[in-house]
Amino acid sequence: MVFVGEIDGAALLAEADDAKMAACRKALDEWHFPEDFDVAEITRGGQPAVYLFRDRQSGEYSAYADMT
Repeated sequence: MVFVGEIDGAALLAEADDAKMAACRKALDEWHFPEDFDVAEITRGGQPAVYLFRDRQSGEYSAYADMT
C-alpha cells in the first residue's frame, strides 16, 4: 500500500473519481457516518480526517477515517 494523501472533500468531489469516492465512503461507513454525509465537509486536519491509500499491484484504493 502506498499513502496517497489526506482527503480534502471539496477537491475529491471536483476530481469526481468514483474509485476514490467509494474508498472514502467505505471508511466513513466504518465510523457509522450516515449515507447522506456531505463529503465536502471533510477537510485536511479536520474531523473526520480521511487518509487515502493505493495498492501498488492492483491499483485499488482504500481509505481510513479517523476522528482524533
